Amino acid sequence: MYPEDTDYINERGDNRDFAFVWDRDDYIKIIDLAVDQVYMNEQKSKAFWESKLQIFFDANFKENTSKEVQEKQIQYLKECISSKCEQILIPSVYFPKSLKKLPSKKRRNLIELFLKSVIQVRMDDFKTLQLEPSSWGGVGSMVPVFSGRIKFFESLLPLMNSADLLSHKQLIETKIESLEVDLQREKKRDFLSRLIFKISIL
Repeated sequence: MYPEDTDYINERGDNRDFAFVWDRDDYIKIIDLAVDQVYMNEQKSKAFWESKLQIFFDANFKENTSKEVQEKQIQYLKECISSKCEQILIPSVYFPKSLKKLPSKKRRNLIELFLKSVIQVRMDDFKTLQLEPSSWGGVGSMVPVFSGRIKFFESLLPLMNSADLLSHKQLIETKIESLEVDLQREKKRDFLSRLIFKISIL
């Protein structure tokens, strides 16, 4: 897809919009070529080749993106995970960072498919999965955010009841425990903020 002696495109150095790819009739062929190129270079270097693929997905995971295009991307990833996971086990390819923007239910479904499709999920591979957004913004209390994150991770636990996924389940349980500490701290902060406000208007 790109000359082998070039530096390729990447999410930081290339601002071109590749959204049009998903509107083409041959989008599967084009994305397949991109995935194959990413995989070949992953074998040559430990550089973050997944960023080269990510731009094809980031282009469409935006607020003004059509539902049809988003569903095309999700369906493509489902088929990749089901058919190629054992041959090309690169979670960063099949779970590009843009997927963390998906609703929690759709993220969970892709994670479930991944766990079912791979015979042996290595812990190192599991840790690279983009399970949730890396940052949380907004205004007001963060209690709903922490509660939502806990609920999402709790929904993953039933997917890891087999003996070979015990350590993976423990990793998620540790994450939940950490979030519960954050949740309680945020609740205390909210309580103190309300108390201070009431005192200030007396």
